[in-house]
Amino acid sequence: MFCKTSPQLSLFDVKNVFPNALPQEDWCYLYREQVYPLIDEELFRERYPGETGRPNTPIKKAVSIRIFMDMERHTWRGAEFLQTRRLDWLIATRTSIGEEPIDHTTLFKFFLRMERSSAARKLFEKLTLRFIEACGTSTKKQRTESFFMHGWLQILSRYGLFKETLRVFLQNLRKQKPGLYDDISKELSRKYLDKEFDLTEKDHEGAQREVRRMAQDLYAVYTVFDNHHQVNQYENFKTLATVFHQQCEVVENPEKTVREVVIREKPVGEEIISTPHNTDARYVKKGKQTVCGQKGF
Repeated sequence: MFCKTSPQLSLFDVKNVFPNALPQEDWCYLYREQVYPLIDEELFRERYPGETGRPNTPIKKAVSIRIFMDMERHTWRGAEFLQTRRLDWLIATRTSIGEEPIDHTTLFKFFLRMERSSAARKLFEKLTLRFIEACGTSTKKQRTESFFMHGWLQILSRYGLFKETLRVFLQNLRKQKPGLYDDISKELSRKYLDKEFDLTEKDHEGAQREVRRMAQDLYAVYTVFDNHHQVNQYENFKTLATVFHQQCEVVENPEKTVREVVIREKPVGEEIISTPHNTDARYVKKGKQTVCGQKGF
């Protein structure tokens, strides 16, 4: 049975329970305020029986989870697992703490409904254009018939990953060893703990430049503290080191006296970290399962 998402927020919404859980510049707030409201549930009414059966899952949430899956390459089971554990997902989808996740089977069936619907294509076109506008992305060389703009989203994902990884580590370092924080912060390209840090760059090239600068900052922090007998034991430093090695490599440049940090085309490793806030989630194949990736159960 078709049932629209209630517009009323719960008292257990993340913004009410943990108002400062994530910085206001985080991508989830941009999505929550500018993309989520554009998901028109009426476009899916024809895909559900009239007045019989149990109410369908929240369409806005299901569409959003499908988008997040594609952005971060999660499996259906992975998406089910993360729904109650990722604060950014909870905030972006206005989901209450403690609310039951959409199970992986239901998510897959919803995807099949979307795949057969021309209305869903129109919806994703609309979401694409709005997200482009919000991020200031150029459309001169970018197709807009699908929301899944992998190239741009990959840059945004690395932008957010590098920024958050550095911010989390530096925030802890400032608390534990303020003297060391003062020393290293002078060597970095920007103040990562400033509230005005903007997660979304206004153009594609600008985002790429910032990602390269932050990769250099990751390397600077890593080389300074890798042999520090206390700091290198911090969990957030270990996360930073892993992110750096997965996403970047250091190469010798014969034309320069310093080593050059190069961002890998694709991250390396079997368990890629996509956020410093949730590094423990692991997804493995079950039994003789041969299908993995987006359509893997």
